[in-house]
Amino acid sequence: MKRNSSHYPRDDPKSKFAALLTPYAYQVVRKQMELADKLKVSETDDDTVSMKTAAGMANVTSTSCTCQFTCINQLPCRHIFAFRKMKKMYLFFETGISRRWTLEFYLNMTMSTPSATLGNTTNNNVTLMKGPVVLSQAQKYRVVFREAQKLATLASEGSTQKYKQRLHVLQKLVQLREEDKEAMVYDMVGKITITHSQC
Repeated sequence: MKRNSSHYPRDDPKSKFAALLTPYAYQVVRKQMELADKLKVSETDDDTVSMKTAAGMANVTSTSCTCQFTCINQLPCRHIFAFRKMKKMYLFFETGISRRWTLEFYLNMTMSTPSATLGNTTNNNVTLMKGPVVLSQAQKYRVVFREAQKLATLASEGSTQKYKQRLHVLQKLVQLREEDKEAMVYDMVGKITITHSQC
């Protein structure tokens, strides 16, 4: 896995997040920091403010928010960053960020996977064999994990109705895979239909 590259100064909040998070999570958080510039927060001495979101009102503090994005992803949202900017607080913080998004957790998880250690040898003479590349279970997991993270973010965006529809589709896919069934997803004039067959 490539480590996040950052051209920002070491004490810049973006550099701090780049060092803490996986590449995908870092890009998501950086986007939220940029979106925070478009929000207006009235100055207040209170520790909590209410902000309007696409799904309704959310209660925001310097480290938490009740919006769908933060509740589902456990990553800082635009509302938290906007609040911290209004309070003139340093934008980097770790409170409330799920461990699963951190580089340390991700690397420990992949290193503990037995298949990740396959191929270690003391013989320096390596012969390259032509043929199709066979991915290890750990490599396949990393690819699927990245796509699943994108699905989680996309499913949490938009209205409550869209969120419920997308969540239902994902739950149905999980159910079919748990039953060892193959599934195909079709978009039929805005209606998602899942068909499956027994493996």
